[in-house]
Amino acid sequence: MSLINRNVGINISAEEVASLLTRMCLRSEVCEDGENVRIEVPPTRAGVLSPRTKCNVNVVVLCTDILHPCDIIEDVAIAFGFNNIKMTFPNTNCIAHEVRTVGVIDHSYQRECIVSLYSCL
Repeated sequence: MSLINRNVGINISAEEVASLLTRMCLRSEVCEDGENVRIEVPPTRAGVLSPRTKCNVNVVVLCTDILHPCDIIEDVAIAFGFNNIKMTFPNTNCIAHEVRTVGVIDHSYQRECIVSLYSCL
């Protein structure tokens, strides 16, 4: 549940996750430990899921809708309602700069022209 709560930005229980996934036509139930949810993906929505997922997922590999664990997380977010998710500022910081590819390309082109003994204007 922590993966779903962290990625979507909500704090809901396993019972609520199972209810939301059932609303999205994914048969689901809370496992015995109370922390995980067992999900049965119907053949019309099944793809290939990573075996590293921490929830138990029974998948018949046929179609394309659910390919990765993030697809199940997306279904939880859709069923929860995007407008019900509180907007927050990310906790990560990033210092970035503008990439000037045009200058790099011009310099490379000019160098190749000089090497080829042509004059560039």
